[in-house]
Formats: sequence, C-alpha cells, structure tokens
Amino acid sequence: MAKFDKIYLIDTLNNQILLIKYTKVNGVSIKSFFQPLKLDNKLKLEHLTKFITIDIEASINMEEVIEMKNSAIFQPILIAAYNFFNNKNICLNLSPNIEKLMEQFLLNFFDRSLHKFVIYAHNLSSFDGVFILKYLLKIGEKYDYLIEPVFRDRKLITIKCRFGKDKTGRYRYYIEFHDSLLILNSSLEKLGEIFLSENP
Repeated sequence: MAKFDKIYLIDTLNNQILLIKYTKVNGVSIKSFFQPLKLDNKLKLEHLTKFITIDIEASINMEEVIEMKNSAIFQPILIAAYNFFNNKNICLNLSPNIEKLMEQFLLNFFDRSLHKFVIYAHNLSSFDGVFILKYLLKIGEKYDYLIEPVFRDRKLITIKCRFGKDKTGRYRYYIEFHDSLLILNSSLEKLGEIFLSENP
C-alpha cells in the first residue's frame, strides 16, 4: 500500500500565493508545482472595509429568567453601530420611544453610499435578529423598500434590503445584514480578551 507524505509551502512574495507540493510515494519523492493564485487587480483596500457592525444591549428581569427560563422577556436599551469604511459610529439610547428611535437608527443604512455594504449584527440568528427584522419590515412597508430575510434550520441568517427604486420599479441599491456569530470562532467577550491581553 502506497504511503503519501505531503508538505505545503505558501509563498506570499510579490503578492501571490505559491503552493509547492512534495509527495512521497513508496519512498520515492515526487515534486509538483501548482499555478500561483492570481490577485484580482480590481480589488482595493477600500473594498475590504465596506462593512458595518451593530450590537444591541438589553436588560432582563432575573426573577423572570428563573421563573420563565427561555420565555423571559429581554428589553432592548441601547443599539450601536460602527462603520469601518469611514470610521464613524452611531449609538442610540432606545428609550423612551423605541419605535421611533429604531426607525431613525436603521434608516442610517438606507443610503446609496452604502450600496453593497454588509452589516454584521451580533446574534442576528436569535434575539437581535428578530428585533431588527421587526423594524426593518416596518421600514420596508413605510418607505417601499424590499426586505428579504433568509432562514436556515429555522434560524435567521441574513436579511437583504433593497431600496432606491428607479422609474422602471427596479431597486438600484441594497445592503445585507449577516450574523457575526457565523463568522467568529468564539464569543465577542473571549475575542476581546485575546486581543486585549498583554500576553504575547
């Protein structure tokens, strides 16, 4: 039976990735080369920063948690966003008029300058997503935007929002909400501890 030993070498010199594969078959070394991956010349640094993060802070009555467990009601108290493209942030206290303030907050993203931006919401597939979708649907109905939620295994994984109708009735722009937990290997708290740690 043949034995295979593989070594992969990644060379990032000259902005390309070169993969060299060494394979040993029955004691004989065979060297093979793969074509280097070509970079997309149209890709610019600004394309990598076209995303926004948002998070909602909520309070809860601990007595309800003990008594009702999963049926306990969370009360949103604060929502914040950070735009990595222009280094701007938005932070709103959601009291006393949560309906008006959520509309005000979310309308910030329905701007043609944010076309094709991805908005990463922490916990979109759970509480935050249900809360955000509720107000996006209201905004869609009020301003004639198209709100397209996508579910997988009964969990909300993305929301595509189309806006800016032209004369033909076609939407010219869109933004997308994604769940940041689906791209993170750990919780935000643990990631913060890693990045802020003084240990190398």
